[in-house]
Amino acid sequence: MDILHQWNRFVRNHVFEWRGTWTRYTPKGEVIENFPSIRRFVLSDDGETVAQANHEQRSTGTTTKEWTLTRSPQFGHPSYSYLRDLYSDTGAAIWTSQQQTEKPFACEVFFRRDKQRVSVGIVYEGSHNLGRFGLIRESAIEGDTFWSHDLICSPSREIRTGMRGTAVITRYGIELEEYDLSCNAEWPLEGRAILHMPENISVNVPEHLPEDGVFDLLVRWEPNETEVVQHIVRYSGTGEWPILIQERYHLL
Repeated sequence: MDILHQWNRFVRNHVFEWRGTWTRYTPKGEVIENFPSIRRFVLSDDGETVAQANHEQRSTGTTTKEWTLTRSPQFGHPSYSYLRDLYSDTGAAIWTSQQQTEKPFACEVFFRRDKQRVSVGIVYEGSHNLGRFGLIRESAIEGDTFWSHDLICSPSREIRTGMRGTAVITRYGIELEEYDLSCNAEWPLEGRAILHMPENISVNVPEHLPEDGVFDLLVRWEPNETEVVQHIVRYSGTGEWPILIQERYHLL
């Protein structure tokens, strides 16, 4: 997958003005902070750069951060050079560290539907213990009421079973692969930190990053009563960039 494919997917699915809210949580689901935000992306006339501006209305005042993103092999996160991005045709995306040795280790997992976007941030501290989660709910439609204003995480949530679906794998270096799923979505429990967020979003990640670097980050979104979308970010421990597995299930 060359940089042109990645750049085009980024521009097509994410270069908008996204208005919404950021909520940060402890690993136990306690609210650390919640604030309105705007993430604005503007494509240049020649299509070679995107101007990004983040406006955050926090309790201490409004802050603005600005960057220029350039179509190049080094195209990645504007703030942290060790974070790279991966975009799919469906609008799913990740910003992620390459391997668990990076400190802090971070990953942001994006879901996009129409002109709405939601992402979950996962951060591990220098000791590789889980540090915090983030939930970012955004819309490219001004005045949109698609997302709720709920902040409270649920102590439990039924994990649906008896589903069939399809999976799409996006890898660095190759094109998409797609296959049918005839089993239930995976949802491991042992050694995992699980948080049930607002908007029917659940996160399932290791409590501590393993030394061998082999692990999965799972984020599940249930947008309606019959559909489940699950993104799995899979790290191999080889030092290569992870893969993004997008699973989409429907109740039988």
